[in-house]
Amino acid sequence: MLMKRVRQELDHEAVRSGRKTNANMSLFSPETAAKTRVKHRFGGVCDDPLEVLMRDYRFTVDELASLLSMPVTNIEARIRDDEAFRLDSQAEWKLHDILNLANRAREVLAETEKAVRWLHKPNRALGGATPMFRLATPEGIRQIEDVLESVSEGLPG
Repeated sequence: MLMKRVRQELDHEAVRSGRKTNANMSLFSPETAAKTRVKHRFGGVCDDPLEVLMRDYRFTVDELASLLSMPVTNIEARIRDDEAFRLDSQAEWKLHDILNLANRAREVLAETEKAVRWLHKPNRALGGATPMFRLATPEGIRQIEDVLESVSEGLPG
């Protein structure tokens, strides 16, 4: 219900301001992301991990579907109506792991924008792979945790 309400508020605001028409509205548009983050922080609303990853860390639906090993249509259904579609427990845990690592990257790098770039950019410490795609496996998650730990200790990563 929360995501549906947030989507409606954002879509209504975008249409009212003239930035979007009904045909091309987007829940996670860059124009409204900053306002939404402020609204959520001060409103005390608990964000859905899927929403946070897409809004704050710029994960796409395709990337999340790949990481969670599920069809894009399932992710889209979750975005359209939070109550109508639930992820299975394994996907839910994986989603929280991904969000926790993204938050850890933000904490270590001190800024969300730096964390976004780090997550989406090839990394030498990961053999040239992007941290985002290493999130798909438990081994990759451990490698990312190790790299973030090295970075937090001042070592290159």
